[in-house]
Amino acid sequence: VGARVEAQFAKASAWYPGRITAVHGDGRLDIAYDDGDSETKVKRRYVRPLAGAAMQAASQPHVDVAAVAHHQDTESDGERVSRVAEDGGATKVGHAVASMVELKGILRARGDSPKALFDSFKKDGRDFVTDTDLRNGARRLGLDLPPAGDEESGMALVASIDTTGTGQISEDDFIKFVSSAHEGDAELGRLWERLRTSFEGLCHGAPAKYGSGSPGLMDALWKKYDKQRGGVVDAGRIEKGLGKMTFDPPMSAGAVAALVERFHSPSGAGVDYIRLVSWLCAMPAKKVDRVAKQSSKALRGRVEASLGAPLASLTGEIAADAGRAQQLLEAVVGSP
Repeated sequence: VGARVEAQFAKASAWYPGRITAVHGDGRLDIAYDDGDSETKVKRRYVRPLAGAAMQAASQPHVDVAAVAHHQDTESDGERVSRVAEDGGATKVGHAVASMVELKGILRARGDSPKALFDSFKKDGRDFVTDTDLRNGARRLGLDLPPAGDEESGMALVASIDTTGTGQISEDDFIKFVSSAHEGDAELGRLWERLRTSFEGLCHGAPAKYGSGSPGLMDALWKKYDKQRGGVVDAGRIEKGLGKMTFDPPMSAGAVAALVERFHSPSGAGVDYIRLVSWLCAMPAKKVDRVAKQSSKALRGRVEASLGAPLASLTGEIAADAGRAQQLLEAVVGSP
C-alpha cells in the first residue's frame, strides 16, 4: 500500500498516475489518482509501476509492484483473450469493440507490415476481409473474437475497420486500422458504437418520423444533416451538430476530428456523407437480403396496383406496346 503506480482508469487506453490505497484478498487494488479520481478493485493487469518510482516492496507485503510489471510483460495472447471476454464492454457491441482494440494491439506488436497482416487475414482470390476472416485470423493469434451468430457484435467487429458499411474490409481500411494513432474514444469502433447508439436513440424517440432499425437510422441521418442528399456535408456542420448532442462521457474534440478526418470527401471538400451514413447504418448480410426482398415485394405490389394486373401476365404486352412499357416505367420511378 502506498506504492506509486500508473493505471488505466475505467479500463481506458490512457495511463494515469496515482497511488495504491488498498489491496484486496483476490489481488485487486484500490487506486487514488493524482487528479482526484479514485477506483476500487482494479485488476492488476490495468496497473503498472510509475516510471522512475522506487519499488516499495518492503512496506507492502501484499503487493509486489515488480510482479505487476512482470505479469503484464509475460501475459500471453490467450490470457488477453480471457481478459477481454471477462472485462469487455457493458454491452455485446462494447465487448466486440474492446476485442478489436485488443486485436489492433496484438497486430501492432507483431511488427509485420500492415499489408502482410491484411494478406494473412484474407482468403486467397479475394481482395477484402469479412467478419469470419477476422475471427479466424484473430484465433490464429490466440484471440477469440465474439462468436458468429450475434448480428450486432458482428457489425461492430467490421465497423471497427470498414468505413463503407458493405461488410467487406478493404486493404486500405485494414492498413489504416493497424496504423492509426487514434486511441480511446477516437478509435473507429468506439466512434461507431457511440454515434450509432445516440442516433438510434433519436429514432426511438420519434418512431413516426424516422421509422425503426437501420433504414430508420439512415433516414434520420439524411434528414438531420443532408436533406437534399447531395452526399457531401461541410465538416463544420458535422462538428457543430455533434457538439449539440449529449454523450456520456462527452465526446472529445479529438474524436470528432478523427471522424471528420476518416470520412473526408475524396473531392477535398467536406465529409463524404454517403460513406459515413453507410458505415453507421450497416446491416448484417442476412438482414440486407431480407430488407431487399421486402422492398422488392412492396415495389411489385405498388406497380401491379398501378397497372391493374399481375406483372407476370403483362410481359408480352409490355414488350409489344411502348405505351405500356412507359406506364410501367412511370409506376416504378414516377412521372417525369
